[in-house]
Parts: sequence; C-alpha cells; structure tokens
Amino acid sequence: MAVKLKSLPKRPKASSSPAVWARYEKRLKEVQAENGKKLQADKQKQAIQKRTAGASKVRGKR
Repeated sequence: MAVKLKSLPKRPKASSSPAVWARYEKRLKEVQAENGKKLQADKQKQAIQKRTAGASKVRGKR
C-alpha cells in the first residue's frame, strides 16, 4: 500500500518571465509540502501497524 504522491510541476524554460518562475516556485513549494505531509502520515501509520502487529503476535503465543 504505497502512498500516492503528487507529481512536481514542470520546470519553465530558462527564458521564461519572472512571473512564470514565481508561479512555478509557489506551486513547487505547495506540492512538496503536501507530499511531505502525506509521507509523514504514512510513516506514522506504518509505525502503528508495526506496534499493533507485534502485540497481537505475543498475545497469540501465550
């Protein structure tokens, strides 16, 4: 169950206007922040699954 990340925006051409670059950088930051949050949440979920899986195994052996 892999976490679905958003793809990064396409880089504008080097000759693009500053406004285009500003828009690109803003979008890039937004997407990176969103992906970071998703990864963080996924890590937490996996950690919880590990803990609960270990606990149930021990209970079953007794």
